Amino acid sequence: MSEPESAEMTHPELPQLIQFSIVARKDDGFNGAELKAAFDRVGLVYGESVQVFERLDDNNLVDFTVASMVNPGTFPAYNLETFSCPGIVFFMQPRLLDDPVPVFENFIQTMRFLSADLDGVILDHQRQPLTDETIVAFRQQLSK
Repeated sequence: MSEPESAEMTHPELPQLIQFSIVARKDDGFNGAELKAAFDRVGLVYGESVQVFERLDDNNLVDFTVASMVNPGTFPAYNLETFSCPGIVFFMQPRLLDDPVPVFENFIQTMRFLSADLDGVILDHQRQPLTDETIVAFRQQLSK
């Protein structure tokens, strides 16, 4: 049995996916070079094979992923200064994590930093502004 399968079986009560996003306040969206600089500041790394940014744990396993809101969700490897997107999407798969609560805390902290740094608005899984109540509800669900 592979690790993801055993993790899925260990945490079947957890949501399969948590998806929040940050949308730009500016009409022209986020510039790719500015995104890359902000991602560097929070320790997100570019996954060459998947063309998205990832938070990696100490074992180089993915804690969460950040994709572009522009289809297909990838970021170019080069010429980021010519790339722009209206927002970015954060994905976390709690069932695949040994301890999802600290990862969720980092997920939220990273989004808060980036939304302030890039001048964006954090939206929840229902595309509404993220509230403290929603964060508490997810935290409680992950703590079960």
